[in-house]
Amino acid sequence: MPRAARSPRSAGHVALVGAGPGDPGMLTVRGRDLLQAADVVLYDRLVDRRLLDIPVHAGCRKIYVGKDLPGHASRDAQQDRINALMVRHAKQGRHVVRLKGGDPYVFGRGGEEGLYLHEHGIAFEVVPGVTAALGAAATTGIPFTHRGVAAEVTFATAHEADGASPPPWEALGKLKGTIVFYMGTYTLAHAAEQLVAAGRRGTTPVAVVERATTPRQRTIIGTLTDIAGKVAAAGVKPPSLVVVGDVVNLRPGLNWFESRRLFGRRILNLRPGERAEDALGHRLSLEGAEVVRLPGLAFLPPKSWAPVDRALKRLHTFDWIVLTSGRAARFLLDRAFALGLDGRSFAGTNVIAIGKETRWMLEASPDPMLRADFVPEVATSEGVVAGLGARRIRGKSFLLPRADKAREALPRLLKAAGGRITDVVLYRSVVPKPDRAVVAELAAGRFDAVLVTSGEIAKNLKAWLGRRPWPERTKLVTIGPVTSAAVRGLGWPVSCEAAEPGKLVEATMEALAT
Repeated sequence: MPRAARSPRSAGHVALVGAGPGDPGMLTVRGRDLLQAADVVLYDRLVDRRLLDIPVHAGCRKIYVGKDLPGHASRDAQQDRINALMVRHAKQGRHVVRLKGGDPYVFGRGGEEGLYLHEHGIAFEVVPGVTAALGAAATTGIPFTHRGVAAEVTFATAHEADGASPPPWEALGKLKGTIVFYMGTYTLAHAAEQLVAAGRRGTTPVAVVERATTPRQRTIIGTLTDIAGKVAAAGVKPPSLVVVGDVVNLRPGLNWFESRRLFGRRILNLRPGERAEDALGHRLSLEGAEVVRLPGLAFLPPKSWAPVDRALKRLHTFDWIVLTSGRAARFLLDRAFALGLDGRSFAGTNVIAIGKETRWMLEASPDPMLRADFVPEVATSEGVVAGLGARRIRGKSFLLPRADKAREALPRLLKAAGGRITDVVLYRSVVPKPDRAVVAELAAGRFDAVLVTSGEIAKNLKAWLGRRPWPERTKLVTIGPVTSAAVRGLGWPVSCEAAEPGKLVEATMEALAT
């Protein structure tokens, strides 16, 4: 990604950036911009790995500096290493992003790092992040203040660090409002005892939130008397927060996050495309699912643009252009733009968009050249021919800009109905290198559903799994009848088939409801 030019002699810079509580969507715009311009990113254990997929320039180094790294005597020793890395890279003129879970200045040692940078003459800035407690308040449905229930909130740590004073239990026990404890999982029983001993009633409601704001969030509800036992029985692990106070009782009416239809479900999305274009994954995430991407195909330009360019330069000779996918629409528009063409070049030529998504891609283009003149009710080759009818096909010329491995059904059916066909390769599909860890998770049955959007993708997945059988608990959802046939031909069961390509989310919900 291009960066703003700067002198090679310019001093380095460090940004202490809050990554937020877990949901990568909560990163600030300033944090994203700094990541995209960084030369070095130092990230810790609580940073969602999807933030590391934000496009950066080719030379950017990403270095894991989590406090759980082996080979270090203590957390302080690891912090010393982090400090040294920040200073070393900054003194070499690099722009460094220290990406920290939550907010740098809320139990994040950001103040210590800032002072260290100041002492060594390093320019720095601090970018706030949504701290874990505020994220948890939103996604658990537990507002920390509420009229008539709690007028104050106190943030504290129940972790008694080596050499530090213990929390002021006597003072905390006398508070009437909400108390939020960071790092309190392993000392929960002790903290509850201390609060009760200091005057807080044993029936005070308590919530313990694990992995707040993520699809793996768990919320355990109890009281000061019994919460430690419930948390131990549930096997709650860090990162987690403890919320103490009567505001916990408001949760049933405000728990929107965990009430979503796909909350807690893990879905493997094999659909190709860049993450930013993954509208399907975004819709599933909105429904509460944890969506893991494993693109089953990758797409490249044709080996030669010459056939496409020749066709585009004689668009006036075609009666119909058939766009079989949103990807075809994007490749065609991009190439037309590169040749200096605009909407006038397409005058007199009608456009067929197979599927609503293809039509939406045309309509969403920032500089629209095309509009769909015909969208078949059934988004298949057969649906195109049936929808047009013989009268609009016979004697007409059709331009089919498609993938190199596209089905032969469409040109065959159009020719049989009397159409004249020009079939050009608009893009090539290639098999990407899979993430073997994700494939192993699938084989182990750790996904609730897998979305397959083409027969070619199904074949690639079969090759990645090898001889391992399809996991029984995992539902297989397809985009349509052609893909379903290909899946069944591999010996795999189809749990649900989308009524049309734009309804994969609905099909996934149907599959998971059974």
